[in-house]
Amino acid sequence: MLRLKTLIVICVLSGLILAGCAGQTISSPEVHPTQASQESEAVGNLSSEGSEFSSITPLVCKPARLSFADCGTPISQEGVIARNSTCRYIFWGEKDQLIHVDLQSSNDIFISIFDSDGRVLRSFEEQESPYRGYLPAKGDWYLDLKAVPTNASYSLYLEIPERLNFPKGTTEKAADGTVPASGVHNFLIWAEGGQKLSVVVMPAKNFILEVYEVNGGDILLSTESGSSSFEVVLPELGDYMVNVINQTNEPQDFSLSIEVR
Repeated sequence: MLRLKTLIVICVLSGLILAGCAGQTISSPEVHPTQASQESEAVGNLSSEGSEFSSITPLVCKPARLSFADCGTPISQEGVIARNSTCRYIFWGEKDQLIHVDLQSSNDIFISIFDSDGRVLRSFEEQESPYRGYLPAKGDWYLDLKAVPTNASYSLYLEIPERLNFPKGTTEKAADGTVPASGVHNFLIWAEGGQKLSVVVMPAKNFILEVYEVNGGDILLSTESGSSSFEVVLPELGDYMVNVINQTNEPQDFSLSIEVR
C-alpha cells in the first residue's frame, strides 16, 4: 500500500500546467487551466462512458489540463502510473486541428482519447499508444493513460501544430516565435501536389528545418544546422509539417518565411 501511494504521489506531482493557447490562426474561447491536485489517495472511479472501456478503472490522479505556452510548441509530460489504474489529462482543441500523441513507457500503457459527447478517437481495446488524426469537433478532449498489468513509468508527448493559412491571392506567409531549448516549433500548411515549397529560417546557425508529409509521415527534407533555406517539390495534395528545431541549449527567437507556388 505504501508503494502504491508513493507511485501515486509521483504521478500527481508530475502534472504539467502551462498557460493556454489554442492556435494563432483559429479563434479560441478562454480556457482556464485546472490545477492538478496534490492528493495521493484515489479520487474515484473512471467512468467507462466515451472511453469504450467496459470495466470500472480506479482513477488515482486528479485530471490535469495540458495547455500550450506557445502555439505549435509540443508538450512533454513524464510520470508513473500504478498497475490497473488510470491517469487523465484534458486538452482543448478546435475542429479539424491535427493532433499527435506519442507515449514511451517502461511497461504496457494504453491510451484512450474521447470527448464528453462520446466521440472516440482511440479506445483502450485497440491496445495502442501513438495516435495522429484530426479532431472532429472543438472542445475539451480527454486523454486517459492506463497501465497494465504492472506499474509503469511513462513519457507523454502531445503535439498540436500551428496552422499557417495563406491570405487569398498570395503564395507567401511569414511567422515568428521562440523555440524552447533543444525544442521544436511545428507548423502545418496545406498544399497541392507538384507545387514547390520554399522555406527560410533566421538565424540559420541555431536551427534545423524539417518537412514531412502528414499523410504517411515521410520526411521530404531535413537541413543541416547552419543551412537557412530549402526547396522541395511536394508529391501530393494534403497537409505538410514544417518543423523549426532548436539546436542550442537555450531558448531561441526565429523568423520563418514560407512560399508555395
